[in-house]
Amino acid sequence: MTPHREHGTLPRMSDSSSDTAYHPALDRLDFWLDESLWQEADPARLAQRLIDLLRDAGIPLLRVNIAVSALHPEIVGIAYVWRRTANRIESQTGDRSVAMAPAVYARSPFRLIIGEGVSGIRRRIERADCLDDFEVLADLRAENATDYVVMATGTVDARGGTINSWTTDRPGGFTTPELVAIAAHNRMLGHVLATMSAHSAARNLVNTYVGARAGARILAGDIVRGRSTSIEAAIWLSDIRDFTGLSERLSADALLALLNRHFDALIKPVQEHGGEVLKLMGDAILAVFPAGGDAPAACDAALAAAREALRATAAGTGEDVRYTVALHFGTVSYGNVGASNRLDFTVIGRAVNLASRLNALGKDIDREIVLSADFAALCREPATLVGSHLLRGMPGEYAVYVPDRLDA
Repeated sequence: MTPHREHGTLPRMSDSSSDTAYHPALDRLDFWLDESLWQEADPARLAQRLIDLLRDAGIPLLRVNIAVSALHPEIVGIAYVWRRTANRIESQTGDRSVAMAPAVYARSPFRLIIGEGVSGIRRRIERADCLDDFEVLADLRAENATDYVVMATGTVDARGGTINSWTTDRPGGFTTPELVAIAAHNRMLGHVLATMSAHSAARNLVNTYVGARAGARILAGDIVRGRSTSIEAAIWLSDIRDFTGLSERLSADALLALLNRHFDALIKPVQEHGGEVLKLMGDAILAVFPAGGDAPAACDAALAAAREALRATAAGTGEDVRYTVALHFGTVSYGNVGASNRLDFTVIGRAVNLASRLNALGKDIDREIVLSADFAALCREPATLVGSHLLRGMPGEYAVYVPDRLDA
């Protein structure tokens, strides 16, 4: 972004050296030395504190919109909107999957800020010669607004940056000292929000790629290779039957779309029932439901998630996609494994191996959900023995069960 390119008439920060640009709000820049501000977890509370400061200093704000971009798989950004009539912050989340219509983008300040690198915009709404190029101006006129100022901080993209708008309804609009004061505080706000965004992005990324529990441990510093914890958990391992055949029949784009629909159908119920997806291995899912001292509850939750997944996929995905969910209960080693500079936070151990072999057997015997004897003994749902079977690479035979009821 070009940092000093402006669109409209905005004072530069250098104007603050003149007596005519002084405003009492400039005396409150020590506000940003408060350590609690830099540790604030909620941008809405931070925005409200700043707005209260500026209003107490005599700046007649009508509406404020602080839009923060986000590095998140589902959210493109969050807008924190304040209106004088309500005197509270309302949060509005932007869905990354819903693209802004070209016509809407063309009449948005985003076009100038993001598309053309403009750093400041001003529209003197009360003037007859005001450029009417933004859709929002009609709404602001209906609220008797007189002046609308947009300021960008940082590089506005998925990595961070903010686009903030400040509106007043006082005849004549903002004064130059008021705009200089707002710009000074806006710059500091951008620094704090950039720190908050970096923390949020780190949390979002690790949660997206390794799961919430593992992500929390990683961010807490649990990143030493070989460090692990033994936990008892219900183990879920699922994969699609004849995935190779699907790969041969479908184009790459169609196959990816099918996989995404499949993962949506299975991962949502796993997470809703307290499970954590640790790995996506091609078309396979490895998840755990930690017992936390209540093994039957963990097994009940895992089976409930498997049933809901079957219901979610019953409508089909355009292809005859069938899969098997294997459920086992046991002790796993939960932690870091890998090379010195490339680690994986996962679960390993005999229990995981057994779940994998049980999944392969489930496909061989044409079952959608298969349970180990350990799982069936703990789960409070009735199950039926379907025989004792050899599991590849495992010694002896293992009793295999299926739930009496598959419907959710």
